Amino acid sequence: MMEGEGMTISGNDMANWLDGLSDDELSVRRRIAEQRRARAEQALARLNADARKTDTRRKIVVGGAVMLAARRDDRFRGLLFDTLNAVVVTPRDRAILGLPPLPSAPKEESHHV
Repeated sequence: MMEGEGMTISGNDMANWLDGLSDDELSVRRRIAEQRRARAEQALARLNADARKTDTRRKIVVGGAVMLAARRDDRFRGLLFDTLNAVVVTPRDRAILGLPPLPSAPKEESHHV
């Protein structure tokens, strides 16, 4: 069953109703449906973009607060360094944070028999 504008119609009723429409009427209704779908997609894209902006702003604010606290408190700075050193693994991110490179994993030797 499909609902719309205060009425409920079955699939068969919908098919019968559509059969009664002219090609022009169908074309207009399809265009209207496509426009509604496009507006809905645009609204969703705006919501997703706003959510990303909010998340980025939150990270900036938290990062600034953490950096200020690390400058003011030696114990917190040590804890922060130890935490970052344990969880940041990409060489680029480690470099920008002033962390030492991670040791290379030892390569397994192949044994020829």
